[in-house]
Amino acid sequence: MEQLILALLVWLGAHTEYNTAVLLPQIEYKTMREMSDMIYGDTPIENRSEILAVYRMKSSTLFLSHDFDVANKQHQMILVHELTHHLQNKNDVVVACPLLYEPAAYELMKTWAKENEVLYTGPSEFTIIARFSQCPDE
Repeated sequence: MEQLILALLVWLGAHTEYNTAVLLPQIEYKTMREMSDMIYGDTPIENRSEILAVYRMKSSTLFLSHDFDVANKQHQMILVHELTHHLQNKNDVVVACPLLYEPAAYELMKTWAKENEVLYTGPSEFTIIARFSQCPDE
């Protein structure tokens, strides 16, 4: 896992202005259900999507599902997204609300997918703009 993270940080460094000479995130493995509970809380199971990775800025921890497969390019694409959040954290990127961290992470995810000939499975451009371009109270 560490080799993959280092390789993706090199890629992110080539595609951003972020300083990538940072400590690696802590890594903890969780079940798919635990990952889902972290994101969705009390939302009924039938209304949830699968979660493979989550990054928590306060603890600099990358949570990965036990189902995360380092050889799977789709899973690597998701890791690009979460490592973007790690770099935002370690580069002291400040935004008005947490949703505003997402557009950059999705754009990098999309770029990585294109360069690696992987199907991008993230939200559409319209959804990114509509959902992640402003804070909820705006």
